[in-house]
Amino acid sequence: MLFKIALKNLLGARLRTFLNVLVTAFSFFLILFMSSMYNGMLQHAKQVTMDTEIAGGAYWHPEYDPLDPMTFEDAHSAPPTAVQALVDEKKAFPVLVSQASIYPGGRIMPAIMKGILPGQNIVNMPTDALSGHEDIAIPVLIGKGMASDTKLVVGDAFTIRWLDTDRTYDADEGLGVLKMREGVSAQTAPELAPLSSIKNLSFDDLQKNRDEYLGLRKLEL
Repeated sequence: MLFKIALKNLLGARLRTFLNVLVTAFSFFLILFMSSMYNGMLQHAKQVTMDTEIAGGAYWHPEYDPLDPMTFEDAHSAPPTAVQALVDEKKAFPVLVSQASIYPGGRIMPAIMKGILPGQNIVNMPTDALSGHEDIAIPVLIGKGMASDTKLVVGDAFTIRWLDTDRTYDADEGLGVLKMREGVSAQTAPELAPLSSIKNLSFDDLQKNRDEYLGLRKLEL
């Protein structure tokens, strides 16, 4: 009896019933679509971070905060013995992190400069493009977002200034050798340069003097 009454009411108000079903179905579709898209974006960001930054895990200095560039000045030390052993076995590599300023076209812009070993193959970044540029003071990889903000293209030269290990400002000329594609986590911020080309921040000096500047370290497990 109740089913017959309900069916009679539904058929009696056809337009209203159709609109209610349509709006309800569309609402559920939007909820599922937005939830799926949000989860997909999170998974993509997680995968990109693992591929280009974290790999199998990362060791950070206790004072290092990637979201606070003001901590970079004090977040430095030589790698512990266990970590250095992994670096020697090519299972990990060090990254020097420093606040910097760049001067593209005479304008000043803040940047994060990261020194990296060009020969590393732990994270999925085209660092091999930094090799073979002995005639360039600081060959630089620039993210797509950074290149858009600074209007820099491959082959453009610009001045880079940073605070060195003697707490004085140093500067040299950088040259963009590659603009990184979308999906690389460094696309919106830093410049990547080979460790050996950053004066007073070189990894060789770090091994000789345990008070030299070292940023975060990455490890593939």
